[in-house]
Amino acid sequence: MTTVPRCRLAPLPTPLLRAPALGAALGVSNLWLKRDDLIAFAFGGNKVRGLEFMLADARESRPRHGGRGGMGRPRCGGRVLGF
Repeated sequence: MTTVPRCRLAPLPTPLLRAPALGAALGVSNLWLKRDDLIAFAFGGNKVRGLEFMLADARESRPRHGGRGGMGRPRCGGRVLGF
């Protein structure tokens, strides 16, 4: 199995916590919550995880400049990200 490069941005994995009171209120006997709210980023979760892999890929391919975006959208250059 190959290792996929990753650029760590957040303290992952986030913990899973049992929520017995909420589970009882919802009629669920064994409810667990994934605490992505503990990630320091405003929108946390899968967006940050995906960005970790995209930045690692960009770092490995060593872009000189550029970015993505439609007409009139600001682009982020690779040098700004320290690549």
